[in-house]
Amino acid sequence: MDNIFINRIFESIKQNNAKQFSALLVQENFLHYSFGRFPLLSVLYLYNSTKIIKKYEKQLINTTEYKKV
Repeated sequence: MDNIFINRIFESIKQNNAKQFSALLVQENFLHYSFGRFPLLSVLYLYNSTKIIKKYEKQLINTTEYKKV
């Protein structure tokens, strides 16, 4: 996963853009990634990305193993 892709993920999270987030998810399944200490679900809550949380919360809650980025 390159920095440009990670930046796109963060931009979609900051903008609460579920369509862009979903498009990126099609390219690479990154729901099991952890950004430093924070799993993706925590990052979504930190940025108050309610549209994305609503769509992917069940999948993210069921994630047990994380890959650090």
